[in-house]
Amino acid sequence: MITKENYWNKPTYLSLRQSLNIMKDMLVKFEIKKLAMPRIGCGLDKLQWSMVREIIIDIFKDTDCKIVVCKL
Repeated sequence: MITKENYWNKPTYLSLRQSLNIMKDMLVKFEIKKLAMPRIGCGLDKLQWSMVREIIIDIFKDTDCKIVVCKL
């Protein structure tokens, strides 16, 4: 999942949302029902987990995909 143009850039909540929407489309297309991921964007990229969490919930609310987020 790509959230920024260059590895040294920082993602924005908008770029994260766009990437998650693309991921959602792929999950729906391939009928994937389970997804595990780390707290994306919240380590070195410095996004706030509470905001990222709300974005994830909003994007995937109309799917039946079960999402597990692992804290590394």
